[in-house]
Amino acid sequence: MKWRGILSGCVLACLLLAIPFPAHAAGNKGVRQEVHFKSGACRLFGYYFPPIKNPNGKGIVLCPGSNDKGCSNILFLEICKRFARLGYTCLLFDFRGYGRSEVPEKISSFEDLNYTRDAISAVSYLKKMAPHLKEIDIVGHSMGGGVAVSAGVRDQRISKIISISPGRRVTELFLRKNAKLGLKWIQQRIYQDTNKRVLIPLSLIKDVTLPISIDTYRKFIFLKPILFLEGTYEDPKDIAYLTQYVKDIKDMREKTHIILPTNHWIGTANGTKVVFSIAIHILVVTIDAWIRSDEPALKDILRRVKRSRMVPVQ
Repeated sequence: MKWRGILSGCVLACLLLAIPFPAHAAGNKGVRQEVHFKSGACRLFGYYFPPIKNPNGKGIVLCPGSNDKGCSNILFLEICKRFARLGYTCLLFDFRGYGRSEVPEKISSFEDLNYTRDAISAVSYLKKMAPHLKEIDIVGHSMGGGVAVSAGVRDQRISKIISISPGRRVTELFLRKNAKLGLKWIQQRIYQDTNKRVLIPLSLIKDVTLPISIDTYRKFIFLKPILFLEGTYEDPKDIAYLTQYVKDIKDMREKTHIILPTNHWIGTANGTKVVFSIAIHILVVTIDAWIRSDEPALKDILRRVKRSRMVPVQ
């Protein structure tokens, strides 16, 4: 089985490394900049990635998932570096309390942990840094995937929403009576991941969680294109839920659900190191083709993924 897995990885590499970056991606590595901006009373930390030659006029705000490294998690840095090579201008940031961002002085209301506001503030800052941009899209992973949806439906300046393995089944797992995980699970997860051990009162967990759960938007009419991505190694119940969710939501533009051959951390060891860079490559070129509405390129990518037969990341 070990050799079978190695062989399947080699086959995938041959198939997918052949997927080229678009012509405007030529150039050397860009230089990211450390930045700070305000969101309410909190000073947030982030990284600004200018495009590498031939900018395409598009910007991306990347919302990271909950983790103890914040936006310095290697997964998010690698995603932004690859988008910069494709001509995108990117802003990656830490939510309040995470990574190198400030912690609220007190936590007594939902507004003190308004992560959606942080994402919208990031959009404002990106527009300030790059006023020439013709389009700003929002990308989020895990918890950030829910924030991306929440900010995307509220901010008209955001053109497209890309949500990667977002939090879901929240009522079933956390909010209902005798839920499998419960409110304390969310409380402890945020406590473990935040930079100064933010302990949210249990009475506020629901108010903080619901706006950034995609469950909340199941009956929402989306007025802009939305893309959901996840990996084949996600919980089968999560995959089934999201598959049905995309069928159920109403949209006025375009809705897409793509399952890629990866796990939740997309070719990285929980964001600590890159162990399968092809998985990140697949993710970025897929999102790029979708943003550009390049149907032939998107179909070619997914055809190559399907031909690989076996998933490379466990």
